[in-house]
Amino acid sequence: MDLLTQSIKENRQGLASFRQFIKGFVLVILLIGCRPQTDIPVEERAPSGWKIKDVGVEVSLGGVFFIDEKNGWVSGNRGTILHTDDGGETWSQQETGTERLIVSVFFLNSKEGWAVGENGLILHTSDGGRKWAWQVVGKQIRRKNLTDVYFIDAKRGWVSGLKGAFLKTENGGLTWGPVRDENRANLNSIFFINSRRGWIAGDGGGLLYTDDGGSTWSVQNTETKMDLHRLFFISPEIGWAIGARGTILKTTDGGLSWVAKESGLPSFLLGIFFLDEQLGWAVGAAGTILRTDDGGETWTQQISGTIQFLIDVHFINRNIGWATGKNGTLIYTERGGIAPEVEISEIKETGGSLE
Repeated sequence: MDLLTQSIKENRQGLASFRQFIKGFVLVILLIGCRPQTDIPVEERAPSGWKIKDVGVEVSLGGVFFIDEKNGWVSGNRGTILHTDDGGETWSQQETGTERLIVSVFFLNSKEGWAVGENGLILHTSDGGRKWAWQVVGKQIRRKNLTDVYFIDAKRGWVSGLKGAFLKTENGGLTWGPVRDENRANLNSIFFINSRRGWIAGDGGGLLYTDDGGSTWSVQNTETKMDLHRLFFISPEIGWAIGARGTILKTTDGGLSWVAKESGLPSFLLGIFFLDEQLGWAVGAAGTILRTDDGGETWTQQISGTIQFLIDVHFINRNIGWATGKNGTLIYTERGGIAPEVEISEIKETGGSLE
């Protein structure tokens, strides 16, 4: 039994039923969703710093990735990949050749990118997504759902997935091989801060770390039993992990130790993004958006304007950001998510109260 599986097995005592309920959380949310939800009626909304973008699709959207201010991609169910080259003003659907769920998308530059998803799906493009080609994986991986993809250059990349799926390529994806055959834990998120140092988060608080470019991996102790859904590092020392039941963890020593931070919510948190050591956002269940201005020490809830399950978030600068979610949800902000101030005269005109 490998170190990660052993660690998770110990953490799972007393939590078996909870683990079973949320196993494969992203895929369940994207494929069948939670109970039907509708947007908050306009008349009931408080002012929001986020706006809903109609992109003409109703399928659930998962991954979002911008390479610069103009070029971005969004992935989702039924083989959906949307692309913008004008900063999100317009979005066009790219032909992927599949109806499978596409969970995550990653680009090195405006041309070279990969996408992963349901039943071992790995796609590659060398022209910004005008053409997507399938990359071949082993027979065992074709029965597993993939959750995340990360490349540190045009040759070296990793893919994580459910039931221990963990793959590596050293030739841009022409061939993929398993990293740890014996692992059986769900792996949910990959992040490299440079060519040598990277982390992979998984169920039961599991976290793997490499400092030699992925040649070897070791377990880091997160001191939590909660499933970890997403990772983000802003430097080799400073990073965050989010997960079930509002879990937010922070490290300031490269993952040697992790400290739990108070999110103030019991919700699933699925997406996280930081612009620098202080400013970041996290998104999750029931339209949850959290913002921090002090490196994750404290978090403030923002009004998203939706109660759809939000899956991922990506910011281009301090003002402009995007978040994806269920049922074709794509929202954006041009003010860092901060709601506009309401004038007293506006409150009086609408019959509101200051009390």
